[in-house]
Parts: sequence; C-alpha cells; structure tokens
Amino acid sequence: MQLCGITKQQLDQLAVTCFHEKWSNRTQLKIIRMARTIADLAGTKDITDTAIEEAISWKKETTQAQQPNPS
Repeated sequence: MQLCGITKQQLDQLAVTCFHEKWSNRTQLKIIRMARTIADLAGTKDITDTAIEEAISWKKETTQAQQPNPS
C-alpha cells in the first residue's frame, strides 16, 4: 500500500510509536504530513525513514514542552 510515498513498514513503525506514546490517529496523520514536508524540503519523492523519525522527534519535543513541570 502506497499512501503519499509512505511504506507499510513506516506506517507500522509510526503506529507502534503512537501506541506507546498514547497519541491519537489524528496525531499520526499530523506526523505523516510533517514527514511529507520534511521529505519535500529534502527533495525526495517518497517519505524517508529519516523524515518519519524527525517528525516523531518534533512531536515528542512539543509534547514534553506542553507538560507541566512538577514543582
């Protein structure tokens, strides 16, 4: 299955990560869109593993930044 240049393995990796992080399906779509943008900026036709990993790391950073600091 090809969806905007993403492979089944990449989708599976993303699904596992989202399950562990308790992220919604909506978040998965946002990560795919972000990875597509990263791949476009890199000049690649398909979404690369690196683009997926970078999009996931961006999401993790924003999630951590939004959590309140325990005082």
